Amino acid sequence: MTVVRRVGLSLFAPVLAVVGALVISMAVMAALQVNPIRVFEVMLDFGDSPAQQITALVVILNRAIPLFLAGLAVAIAFRMGLFNIGVEGQYRLATIVAAAAGAAVTLPGPLHVLFIIAVAVVVGAFWAGIVAVLKVTRGVSEVISSIMLNFIALGLASYLLTGPFRGVRRARPSSARRRSPSRVSSAA
Repeated sequence: MTVVRRVGLSLFAPVLAVVGALVISMAVMAALQVNPIRVFEVMLDFGDSPAQQITALVVILNRAIPLFLAGLAVAIAFRMGLFNIGVEGQYRLATIVAAAAGAAVTLPGPLHVLFIIAVAVVVGAFWAGIVAVLKVTRGVSEVISSIMLNFIALGLASYLLTGPFRGVRRARPSSARRRSPSRVSSAA
């Protein structure tokens, strides 16, 4: 089999999926009496100025990257023969706890980012570990338990955001809390 044919066969399914999605989307829009071409124009309009275009692309990436990472987590589990339906709850809980931990601690820049990532990984792994323990010890289906844990994670996240994490403020370095020499002399 030639290289061109192999590449063509590997690209056929994704291209067919995109074309099929576009055709179905256009058919639904036409049925709703909406101009599909105008809809796609609006989707691809990132703004008039370069600053607006960059901001729009940053917003798109900020929203898309978590979805890509969640998809990667599902794909890894699926390759192992498991169905990680609970990735939404794992992701949601991990981001909220990691954000609160990151706001509560002051570290140098790169170390701070690594700390936040480590906290998110530990929290997400703990939440996924509950499903694993239930499957191994009790034989509970990971699909059912992870879906139920999604709702528990949603409730727990809501509680944390409105309760304990509501007052978490950004920690300041101890040197920033001291008065500067100009303030001390003017206060005397």
